Amino acid sequence: MMRKTVLIIVGVLLLTIALVGCGTQKLPEGCPPKCSGLYLYQYKLNNLDLSNADFSKADLTRAFLRGVNFSKTNLQGAILCYADMTGANLTNADLRGADMRFANLDKADLTGANLEGANLLGTRYRPATTKWPEGFDYKKAGAVPIQ
Repeated sequence: MMRKTVLIIVGVLLLTIALVGCGTQKLPEGCPPKCSGLYLYQYKLNNLDLSNADFSKADLTRAFLRGVNFSKTNLQGAILCYADMTGANLTNADLRGADMRFANLDKADLTGANLEGANLLGTRYRPATTKWPEGFDYKKAGAVPIQ
């Protein structure tokens, strides 16, 4: 009986720690709007409004950016490798020269985004839900459909 109680308490504690770890992290002072060049490796920024901010040359490798509003945001030269951008709003974002290798763009909206020179090798998208800029050849750029 005692062992079962201890296991339940340990389980609850581990679940609490996991849930706290899933929360959104606080960005450094002044960001947004000035986030250029920041090191934000594995940051959890889900569902934030970061529209019109400057994230140029920021390192967002493996960041959790689910549902983030990046509309009209400067992400020029940003590193977004392995970032989870499921459901992100990237309309009219400046992604020129961004490194987006192996990022997840399921349900992301990139309508009007500038992807000139962006590296999309292995970037995942879902054909039915990801919206690309008009005329942009995402397959030629290296994006691969989610199976």
